Amino acid sequence: MTWVVLGAGTAVLYAAQGAWTKRLVGRVGRGPATWAIFAFALPALFAYLLVRGVPPVDAGFWPVLSVNVVLDLIGFTLYVSALEAGELGLTYPLLALTPVFVVPIEWLVLSEHPGAEGVAGILLVAAGVYLLVSPGSETGILAPFRALAREPGARRMLAVAALWAVSGTFDRVAVLRSSPAFYGVALSTCLAIGFLPFALRRGRGGAPARLGDSVRREPAGLALQGLLFAGMFVCQMEALRLALAAYVLALKRSGTLLTVLAGALFFGEKGTLRRLAATLFLLAGVVLVSRG
Repeated sequence: MTWVVLGAGTAVLYAAQGAWTKRLVGRVGRGPATWAIFAFALPALFAYLLVRGVPPVDAGFWPVLSVNVVLDLIGFTLYVSALEAGELGLTYPLLALTPVFVVPIEWLVLSEHPGAEGVAGILLVAAGVYLLVSPGSETGILAPFRALAREPGARRMLAVAALWAVSGTFDRVAVLRSSPAFYGVALSTCLAIGFLPFALRRGRGGAPARLGDSVRREPAGLALQGLLFAGMFVCQMEALRLALAAYVLALKRSGTLLTVLAGALFFGEKGTLRRLAATLFLLAGVVLVSRG
């Protein structure tokens, strides 16, 4: 199935982009790291648009784009902040909850719903996340929720999951009313402009603009930030043309397995075995979703 291949590519790039964002934000700050996601993605996305061609654009595309620009300005601000504040292996798995939020949204917006196996798969994804965030030092069914309450990064990522459930559904609407390539260029251009004031924000005491210093210090790192996003975006948008958003996003979140490993290998995070074991629920859920 073509959409499964595209979804798997999305998962790998999704994990790599998350791990790289966490590393980069420690070097250049939240503003430049967030802006680079979209600004440095534009050359690759423009090339993709040239290959695919400029499509006819439905009049309904522009309101959907406007809504998603607002949602993504908020969502990506919280996303980068969550990665900076929390552990990669704890915060990133929470994004797997997005498919759970997507189901009722898709039913309302697109009049589409997954089958019984798809629903079971989404529930398994949610169960996997529950185990991933369970603290090893506490017991009780509410222990994961108490752990989340103590983690500002985790709380922010929960908000991101809810926001991306909405924007992910409208992503598909925008793609169907234009094309993946056109939508990628339009959305990234708007977000690059929207995040530019934050990237240019001066430091304390009238320090030089953070963005200029960041580009001089980390040109390759900022470019990689954008290239990872561009690759992930193209794979995801193409998959959304072929399958329900809940299915595509569930497969994308299976990249959590790689982020847990990255957290242990590159950031010295603990609890790796427990988190890896819990991802089996995520993977089982992805299998059911792909069949559902």
